[in-house]
Amino acid sequence: MGSPEGWEREIIILGPGEPIERIADLFLKNSKTHTSIIVGECDITYKGRASSKAPWGVRIVIYKADGTLIIHEGRDRDPLNWQPPGSLCIPSTVEGQLVITCNSRKYGYEVVVIRFKKILASIWSKLSTTGLEKRGTERDISEAIHSNPDLVVPGATVIGHEVDTPSGKIDLLLRDRDGRIYVIEIKNEKAGLSAVNQLIRYVEYIESVMKRTREEREKSVIGVLVSPGISERAKELLIKQGFIHIDPKTFKQTRHFSLTDYIYYKDNKERS
Repeated sequence: MGSPEGWEREIIILGPGEPIERIADLFLKNSKTHTSIIVGECDITYKGRASSKAPWGVRIVIYKADGTLIIHEGRDRDPLNWQPPGSLCIPSTVEGQLVITCNSRKYGYEVVVIRFKKILASIWSKLSTTGLEKRGTERDISEAIHSNPDLVVPGATVIGHEVDTPSGKIDLLLRDRDGRIYVIEIKNEKAGLSAVNQLIRYVEYIESVMKRTREEREKSVIGVLVSPGISERAKELLIKQGFIHIDPKTFKQTRHFSLTDYIYYKDNKERS
C-alpha cells in the first residue's frame, strides 16, 4: 500500500510485503525529519550498563526525529526498551531481515539492536512538537516544597532549584541537618519506570559531583520521587534503590510523623 498522492512529504505508509530494502532506505532518508513507526515481529538485544534480550514477538518500534527510540509491547504504559534523545539509529538488511542498530552515548555507551523477520506495517509522519500547556501542576508542588521543605524532610533547607545536569533539570535539592542531600523529582501524574530511571540518573550525577570535594564524600544522596501514585514496577525499582516516594496529597495532612521521620525512627531503633 503506497501513500496518498500529494502526501509524500508529510506521511508515508507501507503495508506488509514491501521490500526490506525500501523500508531501510525510507527509514534512513526520513529519520531526521519524520517519526518512524514500524510494527512487526522482532527480537531485541540491549547492551550497556546492563544487558537484556527480548525474544521474538510482535512489537511497535518508534524512532523520533530527535533521536528518541521507544519500543512497546501490548501492555503497560512504560516501554519495553528505549534510548534517549540524541541516539543514532541506523538500518541495515542482513539475510532478508531488517536490522536497526541504535547507539547512545548520553549515559555511557549503550546499544539496542532490533531484528525484524516480519514487518506488518511501517509509517513515517511529521508530528507536532508543541507539547502540553500545563496549569497548576508540577510548578505548584515545587513551589510548595521550596517554601516549606519540611514537607519532605524535617529541618531541611533548599540548596538548589532547577539544577542543570546532562540528563535534564533537577526540580529541587535539599540538605538535612546531618548533611544528607535529597534529590527531588516531581511528577504531576502517576509515576512509572521512566520517572524512577530519571531520578537514578540525577542521583548518580550529584554523587559524582560530591566526590570532587573531600568534605562531601561521606555524605549520602537520597532520591525522592513526589507524585500522585506510582506503578508497581516503578515502586519495586524505587525500593531497590533505597529511594523515597511521597504523594503530594500528604502535604495537606499533619507532618508530626512523616514518611521520612518513620524511616529515621526505624533505622535508629534497629541500631540501638
